[in-house]
Amino acid sequence: MIYCKKLYDTAESQDGWYALIEREWLNKPAEDHLENTPKKDNLGKQLAKDNWYPDAAPSVELCQWIGQTQIKSVADRKPLQQEKQHEFRQRYRQELIAHPEYWMPLLDKAQNTNLTLVSVSESINNSLINHTKMLAEFLEDELDRFNDASSPVCYAHLIRLD
Repeated sequence: MIYCKKLYDTAESQDGWYALIEREWLNKPAEDHLENTPKKDNLGKQLAKDNWYPDAAPSVELCQWIGQTQIKSVADRKPLQQEKQHEFRQRYRQELIAHPEYWMPLLDKAQNTNLTLVSVSESINNSLINHTKMLAEFLEDELDRFNDASSPVCYAHLIRLD
């Protein structure tokens, strides 16, 4: 099972293994935030530097692209966001497909235990786009693809050659 949480959410027993999916935030590397996480029972306390996967997060260019959307009115927000979200998802999936080395370790973990993808916030550049949910969907699709990859059953012994 793959879950998605924010860094300051409470850790739970079913979460399994944690992976931080952020390049950086607030102009500071993620490792600085891990060291400065409030001392309470949250995910930041559970994460180690070995659990940081910056390359599995959307590229800086992709985040800048989604941040360039200017919303002029509240009425325009929802349809524009849905259109941008769809395009963002496609672009992000293409980035992931091009670099399996970024997410294969996560897939290996997800095959053996519960995996919780951790992000700092629920959106990128106030765009209402949650990249950890998109990554979770991608990884679940890959898990399904790997689980379906088996040899076809051989029926040769059933064929009668009269």
